[in-house]
Amino acid sequence: MRELDDAALWGWDPTPGIVSVWAEPDGKAHVWRRIGGDLVREDVWFRPWVVLARGDGVEGPRVTLLEADTDGVYFSVPATWSVEDERRVVDEVAALLPPLVQLELEGRYAAMLSHEPKNYALLSYEGALTLRGVAFRSSRAEPFGEAFLRRAIERLLVGDVVGVRDAYLATIGALRRRELRTFDVSSRVRLTKTLAEYLAIRGARRELSYEAMFASGRDTWTVGERVHIYRTRNGRGGVANADATADEDSRDYDVEHYVRNLRETFAVRLARAFAPDDFAAVFADPDQLSLFSPSLTTVRTVLL
Repeated sequence: MRELDDAALWGWDPTPGIVSVWAEPDGKAHVWRRIGGDLVREDVWFRPWVVLARGDGVEGPRVTLLEADTDGVYFSVPATWSVEDERRVVDEVAALLPPLVQLELEGRYAAMLSHEPKNYALLSYEGALTLRGVAFRSSRAEPFGEAFLRRAIERLLVGDVVGVRDAYLATIGALRRRELRTFDVSSRVRLTKTLAEYLAIRGARRELSYEAMFASGRDTWTVGERVHIYRTRNGRGGVANADATADEDSRDYDVEHYVRNLRETFAVRLARAFAPDDFAAVFADPDQLSLFSPSLTTVRTVLL
């Protein structure tokens, strides 16, 4: 029964060649295995499980799992718990783990938003915001979008839904008034084709990055070179300069393209914090408000 116990309790599996496992909350898991030199992906299902060291004296749920991976576990606890209560639960779970697996309490946070595995936001009890993962911090993301996310998440994690809406409207307003620099809407990209390689496919498919280089007067570049690209008001590409002065900055970016980008690329990363109808109300187009939208003062966040 030892093998069965291990499989049920620790998730141990004798399947050979496992390289990586990605598990979803609904019980689906993607398993990558090395078979005969080939990397193969298999989709399987597992049964979710919960382990408690003991059940005496427990009334209702003790902890709620928010995120778990190979680096750590994040969970929420009842509001009435003290740090001693939290340490006790960590010690209880640690006592169940194999000898070489260690678990300890590393930190405490007032609130958390889990967007997807390894992509989350944490608010400390002192008010410091920590963002983890490429969903919130990426060298390729447009600076205006990341700035919006930081402002919105700061308000979100203290329960200020009106403040989230205000951050959204302020960003739209700054875009439509062209108050943002061109560099703020640009995306950092890596050029992977030579001029000859791009010209060979240009007739069938044009790519914004290389068209932006041509539009800026450049017809030579180095493979691997990184540049900041943006979409102009005529739908073409341009190259942004972080050091451009106010007189040099044309700010000829496609405003409505970036307004859509704000909602569809950045605001959507906050979707798990709201019920669907509430998310639609918080991030509604200011020019197309519904008469039946709920009052934002009644909206409550979830999954925090």
